[in-house]
Amino acid sequence: MEGSSEPDTFWRDVLGSTATFTTICQFLSGMFTVHRIVVKQSGSVGDLSPVPFIMGSIGCALWLIYGYLRGDAQVVNCNIVGTLLNSLYVSVFIRFTINKSLIYRQVSCALILLSVVLLYVYNDVSGAVVIPTDSGVVRNIGLTCIVVGLLGCASPLVALKDVIRTKSTETLPFPLIFSMFLVCSLWWGYGVLTGDPYMQFTNFLGSCIALMQLGLFCVYDNKTKGGEYKKFHSSI
Repeated sequence: MEGSSEPDTFWRDVLGSTATFTTICQFLSGMFTVHRIVVKQSGSVGDLSPVPFIMGSIGCALWLIYGYLRGDAQVVNCNIVGTLLNSLYVSVFIRFTINKSLIYRQVSCALILLSVVLLYVYNDVSGAVVIPTDSGVVRNIGLTCIVVGLLGCASPLVALKDVIRTKSTETLPFPLIFSMFLVCSLWWGYGVLTGDPYMQFTNFLGSCIALMQLGLFCVYDNKTKGGEYKKFHSSI
């Protein structure tokens, strides 16, 4: 950022690199699902859903576009990896899903959405030498990233009703929620240092959602201590 002091730039780069590394590690956790499908279930998808990975591909692709428009190399590099990995995971589902019509429709909807976004961006910035960070296209893509990002962060909340009813956190994926809190917190801090309101808003709310879910582990006594860890590792 123009006008940033050298210490600010240093900490911004350190935090950005840390956030990128942590996020890529989170992306790589999808390999456990691939291992489960290919090795443990002998090529059977079972009751696993490709939707999280399809949403992950959309989210990473949108943030990749946003990072490009903002000229932010950390965001671009992180989401190139994320887009490729999530696309790989989706391709595994396509390969091993018996009823492929549903996943084809889901992937088609995702591709149509991304095509519309890319066409919008191309028409708006075609021929532009410099893209102002406060331009309409940056603002609109940023808002789209917020919506998609919050949908992904809030997805574990679907189990909230069962948690309150049973007063047990067995249905909550602790490793996923904790890693989401860590990743969102790092990107929120990076957004603060870079003065990026869209990154700040998305990841601040993501951190709050994850923290609220982590608080449930303190409020409710999980009857099977360490059960979520056991459940997580048994799925690998």
